[in-house]
Amino acid sequence: MNDAIYAGCIPVLTAEGTHYPLSTALDWTKFSVRLLPTDLDRIEEILAAIPIEKVEEMQTNLMLIREAFLYSTDERPEDELERRGPMYWALHAAGLRMGVEYP
Repeated sequence: MNDAIYAGCIPVLTAEGTHYPLSTALDWTKFSVRLLPTDLDRIEEILAAIPIEKVEEMQTNLMLIREAFLYSTDERPEDELERRGPMYWALHAAGLRMGVEYP
């Protein structure tokens, strides 16, 4: 999925009850399409019915967050903390959970 996202392809998610990467920090509804597994026989019809304006909006949102799915090269791992890559978002999500108290 990382390669597809970085290439600008809008993810089409078909699993029910799945937790997607970085879901505590990123709103997947803004850059992906979710379908029920029972809709797979109509996937072309459903995707073709999405207005082009909505597709463009999702692609724009995807470009804004795609760095969250791209790791830095092994030559410069220190760059990972200076940009908004997977490590940044994982730490951000952990920080959000730090304030949560469980009963």
